[in-house]
Amino acid sequence: MKIPHKVLVALDSSPMSEEILAAVGERQWLPGSQIRLISIVRPAGGDDVTREYMHQARIIHAERVTGLAKRLYKCAVGGECLEGSAPDLILNTAKSWKADLIVIGSHGDTGPRQNNIGSVAATIVNQAPCSVFVIKIKQATEPKTLTAQVASHQN
Repeated sequence: MKIPHKVLVALDSSPMSEEILAAVGERQWLPGSQIRLISIVRPAGGDDVTREYMHQARIIHAERVTGLAKRLYKCAVGGECLEGSAPDLILNTAKSWKADLIVIGSHGDTGPRQNNIGSVAATIVNQAPCSVFVIKIKQATEPKTLTAQVASHQN
């Protein structure tokens, strides 16, 4: 008997997160698997700015959860937006939730690059309590910001 997986998918405000979601949506997960999306927002420029980023991130996150749940209808898809340090939040969530797998992109919107892998991904690979699936992200020609993503969702 195969046991369903607990898959933690780490996202950020970059458009590369859409590539991560596409890759997760294309996989054949065992029926009953739990897919937990966490969208991470770094504190920025004071409480009011961070609150606005969190509000915008929750809008985008809800759309991502709904879209993935439709694609993976045999799985339980959920998650939340979290504020803080991406590596800490991903690792702590994986440990407390007892994830079987972490899915992360190789390049998001934080930190320096290390040997063609993003700094967050490198930290997760080295410290994760479970297996890690790193999705190699193609470099975008023109990066979008969270605000640009929200504007495109409102149009």
